[in-house]
Amino acid sequence: MKKHSVRPTSGLTESGAKLESITNNPGKNENLRRRAEEALRAKPATNGDLSGEEIQRLIHELQVHQIELEMQNEALRQTQEELESARDGYLDLFELAPVGYLMLSKKGVIREANLAAANLLGTERNRMKKTPLTHFIFREDQDTFYLGSRKALQENSGQEFELRMVTKDGKQIDVSMRCTGVEAQGRATGQMRVTLSDITGRKQQERALKAYANRLERVNKDLEDFAAVVSHDLKEPIFKIKGFGNILLKDFSSQLGEQGCDYLERMQNSANRMEKLIEALLALSRLSTRAPDFQQVDLNRIAQEVIFDLDRRIQQTGGRIELGQLPGISAEPTQMQQLFMNLIGNALKYHKPEIPPVIKIDARMTSTGEIEIHFADNGIGFDQEAVTRLFKPFVRLVGKNEYEGTGIGLAICRKIVENHAGKITARSAVGQGATFIVTLPIQQPGFLEE
Repeated sequence: MKKHSVRPTSGLTESGAKLESITNNPGKNENLRRRAEEALRAKPATNGDLSGEEIQRLIHELQVHQIELEMQNEALRQTQEELESARDGYLDLFELAPVGYLMLSKKGVIREANLAAANLLGTERNRMKKTPLTHFIFREDQDTFYLGSRKALQENSGQEFELRMVTKDGKQIDVSMRCTGVEAQGRATGQMRVTLSDITGRKQQERALKAYANRLERVNKDLEDFAAVVSHDLKEPIFKIKGFGNILLKDFSSQLGEQGCDYLERMQNSANRMEKLIEALLALSRLSTRAPDFQQVDLNRIAQEVIFDLDRRIQQTGGRIELGQLPGISAEPTQMQQLFMNLIGNALKYHKPEIPPVIKIDARMTSTGEIEIHFADNGIGFDQEAVTRLFKPFVRLVGKNEYEGTGIGLAICRKIVENHAGKITARSAVGQGATFIVTLPIQQPGFLEE
């Protein structure tokens, strides 16, 4: 097995080192034998007083002792080999560790360094020795190292922190550093073990992500400002059109005649549709630019509030809503209310003539632990092939003269569901009603219920 020139202080034990010193030093063994022989000659001879039987017994005992010593010597040799193997294993771990590894003196001077540490800092290992570690630490981050290392020694615990270091050629790198105090016989020595992990790539990604988030925030703010301006600039002429139209109908209807009043009413209806379309577009824009404020939401309560708000339309259509048991989830309450309002409102709107709408709402748990909410109706339905474009803005499957609407409602539903990391789809057939299926996580990532 190859030998190494670097010897980490956490290698062999003190007793193992003494054993190696004795067994691997022939000069000491010879000296020990010579002293033993001199001590034996100094003792008075007693062989004349021993009988033959006693001499035989003594020889037997000596032979037994000799075998015992040979066995002990073999055990010592095996122990020595095990210690050498352990030492080499520790050295390999030290040298070949995937992270930088340093041993520091009480004054923070580098005593030992492995290859990974030398490669990380772009210098030779021998040049690192006897150099204060702070020599490689970015000046503005040296207080971080000082406080962290002092805490590690005072609290006798490992302390991990991030800082910047400087390589031999002046390149700045980001490092995760862990400092641990070294003990000997249960007592602190003031020395430290330090591990270094290169996190430069991760920190660069974090900085890039932060910069992207800042740009996205600015873009969203610009979009909100733009939407507000557009809303004002578009609504103002519509208000004037509607205002002057009302004046014409009220004060000049006799002069306009029947056909003129019909044209004016159509103009007013178009202005009303345009106003609703602008409001829908603004609602869709707000969903895209504002982050949801997740809270614990009772979907039963949301559904009941929406049903209460739609009570007049329910009465007008003679409809009925069958509400099953819905769970509580983490969600944005206003968006959930808008989702239920749009889906239930559509089911009431697209009912068959002369047939009162029946809407069934229930929920079930999926195999993946999500909640699946079904909105089933007995309305006019639609061709299943249209489901792929159903949730896009301005898509209408029926004529606007038959059923009023902006073509934005289901696009808003899709955006709300996507804001909640969910999915929305639908099943239907022409004349056989429709079922809209909303799949949502019970708990939003990062949301903690109070």
